[in-house]
Amino acid sequence: MSYSPQESSAELWLERANFVGGYLGAMTYAVHALLFFKCAFILLDRRSSPKSNLRWLVYVSLLFVVATVQVGASIKFMQMTWIDNRNFPGGPAMYIQMVFSAWINTVSNVAYVINNFLADGLLIYRIWIFWSYNYYVVIFPTLVFLASTALSIITAYEAAQPNSNLSTTVAFNFGVPYWSISIALNVIITLMIAGRIIAVRKELKTVLQNDYTTPYDSVLATIIESAALYSVTGLVYVISYARSSSFQYIMLPILGQVMCIAPVLIILRVASGRAFSKSTVATISAIHFGDTTGESSVNGNTTEDAVTVDPEKILFSPPSQSTLEISSSSTGKP
Repeated sequence: MSYSPQESSAELWLERANFVGGYLGAMTYAVHALLFFKCAFILLDRRSSPKSNLRWLVYVSLLFVVATVQVGASIKFMQMTWIDNRNFPGGPAMYIQMVFSAWINTVSNVAYVINNFLADGLLIYRIWIFWSYNYYVVIFPTLVFLASTALSIITAYEAAQPNSNLSTTVAFNFGVPYWSISIALNVIITLMIAGRIIAVRKELKTVLQNDYTTPYDSVLATIIESAALYSVTGLVYVISYARSSSFQYIMLPILGQVMCIAPVLIILRVASGRAFSKSTVATISAIHFGDTTGESSVNGNTTEDAVTVDPEKILFSPPSQSTLEISSSSTGKP
């Protein structure tokens, strides 16, 4: 005797995707929570740059609070789907499609939009830092960011209309360009930051003439600082969403947390004094010389300055610290 529901394989796959996506989203939220508390502890523990630390603490806290609201609302909606209304005609999958605009689910969608705005905003700010506060560099990403934000608000609004969901015509017509532009923005930012990191490292290696950086550290820094995890996850989601694949319901809850994890990882590096900062890029112009030693003439004597550069501090020093350690020894010549 079989107790399986009398539903098609496509309907069962849709239900499984929603069910699994909810669990994976909760698991990803746990990772976000762990990183948030670690980041908050470091920010509160460090006594240097208290104003900067407070700013980042408020930022990561806001991300976490909004993400918590999103997860809580999603759990409540899943309870309504799988328990409270289990006998809804057509099963849980049909319930999700027909009652997607319920207020509790709208809260979850709005929370997603807010965190998307916060996460993308930080990446725009990081580009500005990486490119030495060059406003011209961020003009195009900012315009894309504003377009993405406008489309996200419209998509959330349309999905909140009665009998509407992300697959209905109007919401879908706004949703596809929204996520496409949002992910395109992240891919652009990822490539810009990753390219900048690689260029900075290559230039430093040329100047310092050593191979101090381990491959692991270089790859890890590039992945974290460029928010590559966010871009890859978003790319998988937007492809499945545009193709109307049920796999989108697995990826969306994960994406909702990954887009928070990416900026928290960046702030964690900032708090730990391991992030690229304005001083990192500015240092390059300060060490554009062919050798680490130079000669100058002072009062008829030739002075040889031995310049010692600490690569670790150049690459990963926080803004409040110096990026160079220079020690000079003078030898007089008759």
